[in-house]
Amino acid sequence: MITPLKDAWSCERIFWELLPGVRKYIAIRLKEKGYTLSEIGKILGVSKSAVSQYIGGKRGGELADWMKEVIDRKLDEGCADIMEIIYAIVKHPSFRRGWRC
Repeated sequence: MITPLKDAWSCERIFWELLPGVRKYIAIRLKEKGYTLSEIGKILGVSKSAVSQYIGGKRGGELADWMKEVIDRKLDEGCADIMEIIYAIVKHPSFRRGWRC
């Protein structure tokens, strides 16, 4: 069961502020592991061009180190499901302490 967010983090904020940074970091990590732009695009549900922009730094913001650790842990577990990764970040205690973009 998903619990509602109790702070100012609405779904809209997560979509516009957190999701692009998560996609960028996942794209970079998957590229480092040898995935092609097309494969990464299919995993993330975006175009090859968007993947190129994420990797090139034209899209997506920077993430806190603890967020990168959460993503790395999920990727190491074999999970590339973007929503599962976002949920793991939102449930993390550091997020609840007021992480800001």
